Amino acid sequence: MEMVGEKVKMSENIKKLAEKHSLVFANVSESSHSDLPDGWMTLVDELCSKLTPLLVESYANYPLNEEDNMIGITIDQIKEKFGGLRFYCSFFTEDSDLWGKATDIINEYENKSYSVCQVTGKPGTQCSVGRQVITLCEEERVRMKGITMKEVPFRF
Repeated sequence: MEMVGEKVKMSENIKKLAEKHSLVFANVSESSHSDLPDGWMTLVDELCSKLTPLLVESYANYPLNEEDNMIGITIDQIKEKFGGLRFYCSFFTEDSDLWGKATDIINEYENKSYSVCQVTGKPGTQCSVGRQVITLCEEERVRMKGITMKEVPFRF
């Protein structure tokens, strides 16, 4: 997502997900900058599909947080870092279980990203390409002249 004036401009991949998962993307941080690799669209789509029922349940139980004038989650950033998915968000709810359940789902999909090529969505491994660590399938690793990393996942 890019800032245009004071409005957030979403990347095409994020825009597609926001249209499909409007409840998850109802609140997007004003300072958000997100860029989702094509190969991880399915991963994040599945992640959002698992978050949606949690939000629906939370909204039913806690209709409005008057202090923040919002409920649910705010997407802060979605990106690739060191070959893994990062899905940063903030929770605004009185539902103490929502945060734990949502965090477990997010962690599950962030960990899955280390075995999914961020270019094609095929099975992949972490590779070093120049000074970058990215997750690639064998075809993309060869095309990009990447070196397969021995210790995976490489995570900071």
